[in-house]
Formats: sequence, structure tokens, C-alpha cells
Amino acid sequence: RDPAAGTAWALGVQLGPRVPVQGARGLGYEALLLLGRTIRRLTVVANVGLFVDGPTVDAPRAVAAQVGVDATFAIGEGWSVLGEIAGQRFFTADPHQAGATVGVAHAFPWGDLSVIGIVGFVAAGDRWGLLLGASPKFTAF
Repeated sequence: RDPAAGTAWALGVQLGPRVPVQGARGLGYEALLLLGRTIRRLTVVANVGLFVDGPTVDAPRAVAAQVGVDATFAIGEGWSVLGEIAGQRFFTADPHQAGATVGVAHAFPWGDLSVIGIVGFVAAGDRWGLLLGASPKFTAF
């Protein structure tokens, strides 16, 4: 971190279960490596990883590699513009996925609220959507 220049680097690992959805039976698993860079009001995070979804009644576990880049630009007074581009390459019969998002978020002392539009680039995947987000904040220690 360089406070005078307003820059910082960050490296992280995210490991954990994937909650079953759409008929999955049992947990899935995910591992991500994250590399972040902050330059004043801009934060960019690149991630790469693998996931294995829980098995379904009529299909084996979905297994995929994923890669993405997220960006957040603070525009003042708690407001930020958000964007992402990401893709998943499946090693199973599932269709590959690629998409991008753009939206806005506002930070409050108790959490963040966001509105984000999403568009998919692969015909077999999701084509578009609107995400409404709420992320609470609390002190653990």
C-alpha cells in the first residue's frame, strides 16, 4: 500500500462450498485465486479458479474453470460504478458461459445497495437480467 499515491495491491484465495440450486443434491465446491489493484478511486480484481457443482437427479456434477475481471470506480459520496466481464469453460456437457455486468452501488454505514444489469454472450447461457443487491455490514470482532 502506498497511501501517498493512493495505490495498493492485494492477493487472496477464496475457498468454499457452493449452495445447491435447481435440483442439485449436495454441496458443490469452489476455489478462486484473486489479484487486486487499487489506483485512487479505481479498484480492479482479476480472478481465476475452478468449481464443481453438486450432482442433480438426472446429471453428473458440472465442472468448470472460470476467469473474470471486476472493476469498481468510486464517483463520490458513497456512490460507485461497477462492472465485470467473466466466463466459464465447462469440462462436462454443460454449455459454456460468458457475460458482462454494469451497474451502480451506494454504500451506507450499515451496508451496500446495488442495481446491476447483466448480459450473456453465449447463445446457450443467460441472455440478460437485472440484479438487485443488498450487502449488510457488521463488526465481527
